[in-house]
Formats: sequence, C-alpha cells, structure tokens
Amino acid sequence: MKLKTRQHKYGTFLLVTSFTLMLLTLTISNPYISATSNIESTLTEKKDVIIGFTETPNPQLLNAYNATILEIYSIIPAIHAIIPQNNIEKLMQNPNIEYISENTETYATGIIENWPLQLINATHIETLSNGTGVKIALLDTGIAQVDGLNFHSGYNYVERNTDTTDKNGHGTMIASIIAAQPNPLTGFSGVAPDVELYAVKVLNNQGSGNMNQALSGIQWAIDNDMQIISMSWGSTNRNNAIEQALNKAYNSGILLVAAAGNSGDTRYGVEYPAKYNTVIAVAAIKENNDIYEKSCRGPEIELSAPGVNVYGINLNDNTIYTRTGTSFAVAYVTGTAALVLAANDTLTNIEARNILCQTATNPQPNNATAKEYFGYGIINAAAAIQTAIGNTTTDEIQQTAEQNTDTNTNQNTNQNTNQNTNQNTNTNTNQNTNTNQNTNTNQNTNTNVDQSINQSTTIEQNTDTEQNTDTNTNQNTTTETTLKTTPTNSITIIHATIVLTITISIISIIMLYIKNKTHTKNKQPTTKQNIDN
Repeated sequence: MKLKTRQHKYGTFLLVTSFTLMLLTLTISNPYISATSNIESTLTEKKDVIIGFTETPNPQLLNAYNATILEIYSIIPAIHAIIPQNNIEKLMQNPNIEYISENTETYATGIIENWPLQLINATHIETLSNGTGVKIALLDTGIAQVDGLNFHSGYNYVERNTDTTDKNGHGTMIASIIAAQPNPLTGFSGVAPDVELYAVKVLNNQGSGNMNQALSGIQWAIDNDMQIISMSWGSTNRNNAIEQALNKAYNSGILLVAAAGNSGDTRYGVEYPAKYNTVIAVAAIKENNDIYEKSCRGPEIELSAPGVNVYGINLNDNTIYTRTGTSFAVAYVTGTAALVLAANDTLTNIEARNILCQTATNPQPNNATAKEYFGYGIINAAAAIQTAIGNTTTDEIQQTAEQNTDTNTNQNTNQNTNQNTNQNTNTNTNQNTNTNQNTNTNQNTNTNVDQSINQSTTIEQNTDTEQNTDTNTNQNTTTETTLKTTPTNSITIIHATIVLTITISIISIIMLYIKNKTHTKNKQPTTKQNIDN
C-alpha cells in the first residue's frame, strides 16, 4: 500500500504542476498576445498621405496597394490617398514613386504678441486713426516688395535712378513697423497702416551713404510735400548743409524724426541729425520700459520708443524677425506722429510735436537724470490721438497716459500668468496678494526680455523646428521598431514554454499511467501470496 501511495502522490504532483505551469504561462502571455494584436493593428493602420510620382500620377498603381484615392492633383504629379501603413514601404520601392508625405496638420506659424504696440498704447485705435493720407518720406536703404506693405517709390540718390528696392533690409524693417497691414497669421501690424509711405534711397546696400545723398533726399521731401521725414541714420559730426536743409524742411511744415544713435558714448552724446533743434531725437527702450544700454543719451533726447528685439518684416522671405537699435524706435515715433496728423489735419508740425511730447509717459518720474535717457517719456499713441482730436485736456492726458501704462502692465501680467499656469498649475494659488503679483510682474518682465532675445530671427527658429521634427520622427521610428521586436522575442519564448509545459504534462500523464499499470501487476501476486498464506 505504501508503494501505491507514493506513486499516486508522485503522479498527481506532476500533473498538478504541469497544469499550473500552463495556466501561469497563458496568464503571463496575454499582454504579449495583446501586444501582437496591437502591432498587427498598427501595421494594417491606414495613413493619410500625399504620394508624389516621378511623372504622371498612376491611380491604378495605388489600387494594387489597397489605397483609397481622395484627390488627384493637377498642379503637381501627386495623389492624396489613404493607404495601409504596411504598404507604404513597399510602395516606396516602386521607381514611379518619388515621395510619400504624411498629410500632417498645418497651422499658423510665428504668431507673436506685438508688445511694442501695446507698450506705446497703439492697439485697438483703428476707429480713431490709421494714419490715412499722411505722407512720409523714409530716407533709408529703400523698401522691398514684401507682403502687406504698400509704398510709393521716391527716388534712388545712391545710383541716381528710380529703383528704390531695398537690398539691405534696414529700410524694409522700418517701413514695416510704420505701415505694415495687420496680419492675423503672424500677429504683426504696423503703427499706421494707411499712411502714404515713400521710399527715398539715400543709403547703399551696405547701409551707408554720403551727406550729399541725404541732402538730396531732404530736398525731394520738401519738393513733394511730405509731412514727415523719417531718418534712422546719423553721424557724430555736425554738417551745416544738412542742418540748413532740415531747418528749411521744418519751416515748410514737415515734422522731422531721427535716431539718437547706438554708440552709447557719453563723450559725443546724441548723434546728428537727431541733435539738431528742429528734429525729434528718439531713444530706444526695452520691453520692461528700461533704456537700451547702447542708446545715445543727452539733453537733446525728446521721446523714447521700443527699440530692443522689436518685430518687423524680413525682405528675403516675408517672415517676421526681430532687430535692435534706435533706428527702429524712430519708426514707432514716426507712425504715431502720422496717427496724430491724420486724426486732426489742421495741426501743424509744431503742434503735432508738442502733442507727442505732452502725452508721453515718463517711466521714471522721480529720476532727475531720466530726461537725458527718455526725453519727455515713452510715446502714447492713444493719448496723443485723443489730444489731437480735442477730447481731453492736458491734465487728463497725463492721467490717461499713467492709466494706460498700468493697463499695459496688467495685460502683460495676465498673459505671463497664463503662461506660467500652463507650466505650473500651482502658480495661481500663490498669488494671493498684490505684493506677490507685483513680484511676478518683475519676474515675468525678465522672462519676456529673455524670450525676445531668444527670438533672434524667425528663420533660425523655423530651422530649429524642422530639425526637432526630424529628430522626433527618428525617435518615434526607433520606438516603434523596439515595440515590434521585443514582444516578438517574448512571444517566441512563451510559445516554447507552452510547448514544453504541454510536453511535460503529457509525459507526466504517460508516466502516471505506466506506473499505475506496474502497480496493478505487482499488486496481484502479492494478493495471491497473502491468500495462500
């Protein structure tokens, strides 16, 4: 009986162990079996693609690869189709196929928050003034034909012809700040989109010129009844001829605006022609209302405007990019002056000049030396227009200017708070007091400056984006490959384990059967002996 008990336990143990291993193996293998199903699903997943042909599009060829044709293009040899993913690589091997591009989503690129217009309070003023009819002579490197910028050709005094095309980019950048039409795809807009802008080329393609060319440009502006002359160039040397010409232009009713200069050299102070009494000398400021370090300073500074990492149109590809300098601050003052003159066409150049200075916002009212940095302050377009129309008094204008400054600060704070909220959900929880909000405003201002500095050009950003896209594509491809390889190997091992387990189970059953038979044969003689005895 002991023999029978041992055999029974041994067989039962093998049988239970085998079935336990089988159940455990099947349980573990379920996720991998699911993974296999997912991989097969991925391989048979259909992709929305644009298929380019080397010659004429061939719909019959695509039908052989189970493609659903959506559109056949006539402008290029291509077909928009839906095709199983596992057929894409096969189709690419066909010599008639040039490329297969995924039909990815498109979106507006380079959308900016045009902070300079917010800073000078020139947003949402279309109903008050757009600069309609005001004639501006831009004495610069010319203006290029770019999207959204309307202008007239004045004269090219560098080559003495009528070709005023800009091949440097300086003049086009300034022109776009003054007069570019609002672009909803980029968020960019000029200060006064409806002005009559004239390109007077007095600087060559390298951005330099002679005084005789500048003198001819001033003469052209007088002869052609311009209302504003914009000059984003300068010299440390006084020139009697230029001074006399500008005096004549000013006395004829033309408003004169010029850049203070970018040397930051206190030995010379403000550069000419901005230094002349008849000219509005413009300094450049940053987004946080601080002075641009290289902006020239001195008692001649009359107004200040954004000039650090400000936006404009690139002449080469119509993209929006950023540049820095007092040259571009001039554009904001010029555009604002045009808004004032258009709001009240009875104003003289002297009256318009006084309004611009009168309504400017002083960013450092308690600083005794601030006048040499900012002049009367930062231009305030809305306040200046209201004064030109005659809706407010001087005291009310100053109060409005201060309120607008606060409004712009609050707008920037709210925008930055939203950005921080996306990055850290707990940010709003900490903003319980005004003190914390003010602290965050300072931090956000620094962040904005850094962001502006990083956005050197749209071209560079787009290039980086394309590189990142390629990198991500490669990473995704690698990930998919790993997903395809790892489960397959695991499934092979599991299949082998299942086979081995079944084999062990069968062997165990056979062994149990054999031992039971043996036990039966051994048991019969033993029984007989016991009977005989």
